[in-house]
Amino acid sequence: MGAAIPEAGHGIPAYRKLFIMGWIAYFINYLGRYNFAAAMVVIGEAEGFTSAQLGLVVSALFFSYGAGQICSGMLGDRLPPQHLITIGLLGSGAVNLAMGLTHSLGVMQGLWLLNGIFCSLIWAPMVRLLNGCMPPQRLRGALLTFQYSTALGTCFTYVFTSLMVDRFPWQAVFLAAGGLILAVTLAWQLAAVPVCRALPRTPAASPTPSRPAGRTGGFRALYVLSGLPLLLGVILVMGVLKDGILTWVPQMVTDTYGTGASLSIFLSAALPLVNLSGVEAVRWLARRGQDDVRISWYLFAGAALTMGALLLTSGTHPLVTVLLFSVVSSCVFGVNSVLISFIPLRYAAYGRTSTMAGVTNAFTYLGSALSGWGLGLTAQVWGWQAANGVLLGLCVLGFVLCWAARPLWRQFILQGD
Repeated sequence: MGAAIPEAGHGIPAYRKLFIMGWIAYFINYLGRYNFAAAMVVIGEAEGFTSAQLGLVVSALFFSYGAGQICSGMLGDRLPPQHLITIGLLGSGAVNLAMGLTHSLGVMQGLWLLNGIFCSLIWAPMVRLLNGCMPPQRLRGALLTFQYSTALGTCFTYVFTSLMVDRFPWQAVFLAAGGLILAVTLAWQLAAVPVCRALPRTPAASPTPSRPAGRTGGFRALYVLSGLPLLLGVILVMGVLKDGILTWVPQMVTDTYGTGASLSIFLSAALPLVNLSGVEAVRWLARRGQDDVRISWYLFAGAALTMGALLLTSGTHPLVTVLLFSVVSSCVFGVNSVLISFIPLRYAAYGRTSTMAGVTNAFTYLGSALSGWGLGLTAQVWGWQAANGVLLGLCVLGFVLCWAARPLWRQFILQGD
């Protein structure tokens, strides 16, 4: 990293061209990953599936995507990352095309399980690729900019889906998404892969840093004394909240207010954009010297208060509901940014950054998998007010776990500094 980077034609540095293509690839990946969740309302109406049945399809993707994160990270250190990204995009595009040709719930579950595996091949190799080609002074800014591909890609998915289902059968969502993903795959293969071949080679893994004085790298010192079991509980709760809200808000708005499916999906497109305010809240709190767990503590408190307001105002107006859910979602997205990005860095002095990044991501998507099935079943049996009560309880649980973990975590980071 930091070696001279060749030009990529027309005076554009190779790293910049690669970054642009990577941003587009990760952006379009969200269309192929979240379009089923965005179209669930229409699919359920057309095919007669229940919320719990559709939730199992969503959970299949979250489960395989989360489990695939650890494998993808290991493969990305051993194989050319640009080819793993190509395989991920190609497979996701093909699965989406197949999804548009089936009416079987079992086939949908199998296809979406495969989709999670393919999608998991994109992020970790992308990070390694950028780490190997970006100038050091630009790397952190580049990775931060990738947060915008997440928010904008998710927003685009919900807007695109709402427009498609308003005019065509639900299958058109997946056929169009598959075509777009395959077009981006071709562009990546033609424009980015040749650039990757010209980049200077970098080591597959960075050397293990020296451990802080007075600390050992054993399990007890690294994980138990740092409060990691409690933090993994926080991450699990955060995963349920983050993707549970994104997945089920369209269905909840439709069932509660009787709005058209396309309108409820379109309203939900606001959630990912508002989520970026959660990232800015984290930045503001971090500049004021707040540690990782305390930042999460504040954000869970904000989410809990907002969920309480949502329960009190339920049934008043769909815009009020979506607005309040947007605030909750932005708080949870901020927690995600802290726990997934900052927590693993604290283990760098022990040579465990990659391990911790894989573990935290896996727990996030375990929570996401639980949200797809659990919240759908709760709503089906007891109604959406009960599901919202569960979300409030999870916000409170996240707050309590942060409160319990903070003394251990604070001591851990002070001894590691």
